[in-house]
Amino acid sequence: MKDDWKMKVGEGGVIIEKRVTDMNLDEFLSYGPQREPNKVMNVGKPLFRKTKDGRIFEWKVEKDDYLCTLEEVFTKINHSKGFNIEFKFDDNILYTEEELVHVIQIVLRIVFKYAKNRSVIFSSFQPDAALLTRKLQSIYPVFFLTNGGVETYTDVRRNSLDEAMKLCLAGGLNGMVCEVRSILRNPGVIKRIKDLKLSLISYGQLNNIGEVVNAQILMGVDGVIVDLVQEITEVVANFGKEVENEIIVDEENDDGIKCSEKQLSSLMKVIEMKYICKILRVFYLCSGLKINLNKPNLYGIGVSNLEVKDKAIMVGCLAGETPFKYLALMVGANMNLTNNWKPMFDVFETRLSAWKANTLSIEGRAVLVKSVLESLPSYYFSLYRAPSKVIKDLEKSIRRFLWGGNSETYKMHWVSRDRVTIPKEDGGIGICKLKRINTTLLTKWVWRFKSEIDQLWRKVVEAIHTSRRN
Repeated sequence: MKDDWKMKVGEGGVIIEKRVTDMNLDEFLSYGPQREPNKVMNVGKPLFRKTKDGRIFEWKVEKDDYLCTLEEVFTKINHSKGFNIEFKFDDNILYTEEELVHVIQIVLRIVFKYAKNRSVIFSSFQPDAALLTRKLQSIYPVFFLTNGGVETYTDVRRNSLDEAMKLCLAGGLNGMVCEVRSILRNPGVIKRIKDLKLSLISYGQLNNIGEVVNAQILMGVDGVIVDLVQEITEVVANFGKEVENEIIVDEENDDGIKCSEKQLSSLMKVIEMKYICKILRVFYLCSGLKINLNKPNLYGIGVSNLEVKDKAIMVGCLAGETPFKYLALMVGANMNLTNNWKPMFDVFETRLSAWKANTLSIEGRAVLVKSVLESLPSYYFSLYRAPSKVIKDLEKSIRRFLWGGNSETYKMHWVSRDRVTIPKEDGGIGICKLKRINTTLLTKWVWRFKSEIDQLWRKVVEAIHTSRRN
């Protein structure tokens, strides 16, 4: 049951926000697909959805159905299906006890009349709503929904698993439904919840990854809420079959936990990502630089993009693919290919554009060329050996600009290319050859390798190449 749920609806070409409780039943049912299957156009008023960052998108799903009432759900859905009835309330509104009781009692009247012996549980993120639901009925289980501190709220009872446990014990609730990340970050809390005789269910996007679900089963989580029901059900079933004939790992000091090698592997994949989060936390505490996991990308070396995506979801960041650009450099790209040098060509064309050549004297053009050569190539040329074609094409662009030409117009070159590279004091223009710049910058790394003996980067390079020789 979603009370005070805000709907994004389109009316007269304008998107507006309406609360469900401000609508009558007919208006509520007029949105989205309609009931009349014989009509050619059985689409009602359009719906939209709003993300947490404020963006608005049209409501699109693979398969949609018309809105219905709770009574219709009880009467038309197979009786073998159980229901989790969640009370949703606006986080920004302070509700009185009378308002909460009014909503809960309306729902309870429908449940008592139509549920019969169907499996039903109640849940809510609103602590008082969960407590009142338990107070108003004792037939059906009541669970407190919490993200366990993943987000912060003004009501402290919502900000940690410890507070959630206190609430459940004080109100006689049956258990907790926790965001899966809060459990993976603190696996030890599972035993504490079990010792209190509380049930534990998890929810969250991570539960659509089979390995995460398998790990939770091993750790003692009672149930998981998933979107990909069929896929995850098959993964869990296959997981159980695969481990039946495997060797059981039984350590002397394992606190009674026994698992097969397959189960242990699944558990370790989740644990390793947990420690990545801990490393990032330690980095924050040491440096004072807090990492916003909504911005970084996670990249993989020697692993599939699918595995990188799964691990990124576990950490809570975005999954990236190579090659990617970092500080104007292409990372993970094959720099022997001319196409991967395109960013440098683009910058050269922008800095040494034709209109600048037409407005500058030969001395001004020479100064600009030297300025560009001193800044732009140093990024690329200090790390990569440029292919001959790249050197040739870049020098061609420089000569064309120097003599006032462009890609379409050729101007006479009054001095040979060799004379251009001679220092000014010897009668030349003093523009260095790109090949010489590239070789010099790369050679500098040899000098640094010999002189910076105690630097970490040198030890890493030495360890890699020493191991290869061995």
